[in-house]
Amino acid sequence: MAISDRQSVTGLNQIRQHMWFVNAQPEVLMITVGNLADIGSAINIGSYAAIKAANAVTVG
Repeated sequence: MAISDRQSVTGLNQIRQHMWFVNAQPEVLMITVGNLADIGSAINIGSYAAIKAANAVTVG
């Protein structure tokens, strides 16, 4: 399912709001755009492990 630009911005804002939780660097956010669907789902279900896993995969 495609993600609109507006949804992408909203997703990034959600990630920024959770950054203390995810413990990510701002530069990583741009890399994670491709994984917004996975990260968005993780945030929606409140799964810290899923967010960390998505970040780990994204960062490498």
